[in-house]
Amino acid sequence: MATVAVCILLVLVTGLVMRQMWLGDVQVRSESGVSESSDGGGEASPQPESPARESQAPQHVVDATGVGSLTLPEYVYMAKESFSVEAGRSYLLSFELDTVKPEGEPGRIMYLGVTLSCTGAASGSVGGTENLIPEEPVTYANQMLLTPSEDGVVTCQVLASSPIEEVAARGTTIELEAEWSAVRLGGYAVETPAGEELPMTVPAGERSSAFSQVVPLHSVPSRRLDVLSTLHVTTCTGTGGSRENGKVWCARKDLDGDGSEFDLELTVDVINADGSVCESLRRVVSSQHVDVDQHHALFQLYDSAIVPESACGSALRVSVVVINSGPASLVVHESNSSLIAAEM
Repeated sequence: MATVAVCILLVLVTGLVMRQMWLGDVQVRSESGVSESSDGGGEASPQPESPARESQAPQHVVDATGVGSLTLPEYVYMAKESFSVEAGRSYLLSFELDTVKPEGEPGRIMYLGVTLSCTGAASGSVGGTENLIPEEPVTYANQMLLTPSEDGVVTCQVLASSPIEEVAARGTTIELEAEWSAVRLGGYAVETPAGEELPMTVPAGERSSAFSQVVPLHSVPSRRLDVLSTLHVTTCTGTGGSRENGKVWCARKDLDGDGSEFDLELTVDVINADGSVCESLRRVVSSQHVDVDQHHALFQLYDSAIVPESACGSALRVSVVVINSGPASLVVHESNSSLIAAEM
């Protein structure tokens, strides 16, 4: 089973590799394909600079694993574990859950939601949803930052849930494997609030920014910035399933039964004080597709940027852009979409 995304970021310490992706060499695996170039762009105003903090090596503090069996409609908790935290420190929490809907089980598709939830000295949750299609393995993965305000203990566990009773898949049984990890970070770390840009609908033929984060160069004395982003999306093949914040995000004009072909573009640029790009460090593009059966899913991007000593500007800008080829419009949800930039 693949190791959680956080283990990627421990390459500098442990020499491990996760999910065929090396941050330093920027080899990224996606379901549908990946391409790279050095182009970049976009505009945003730099955020106020904050004092730099001396970097320390990240410390792996906990691994948790668990297995479970779920028969619709019900839920199951797995991989419950606790760990100690220090006030003011940032902890990177990442999870993965693998499952598959066996052939011959009731129903053509089956809804499944997954969440990593933490309580105690710091609390938070992150997850995602997807429809399971028979004999197509699915991996749910996401990440979040916790920064406790006091020393104490945090307890986390993974929840898998399919609570809808009146569906054709009722009685379907699936097997689950879950794992999560926590890493105490020693340098700069920030999680961009998803509500700044999301939720949003990206019409066919258009591109829209999902995340943008400015990082002062002096905050990254190691000259390396690692980036993790997950987008939770729904294709507009119907109006159901796109509701968030009290609004339906798929209008009638957005609908197409063929689903959405789209690219996710992650860039790291050096910017001047006026927000203009003076050097493009990284650009990774991941091509994806969501059809009417899958309907909603999580997609991830990882990258690492090395800042040259002769960097031209005063800050880095990390951006995640969605380019939707259609034919259906695409909803990018605020819930369970994330962007984390951290000095590793």
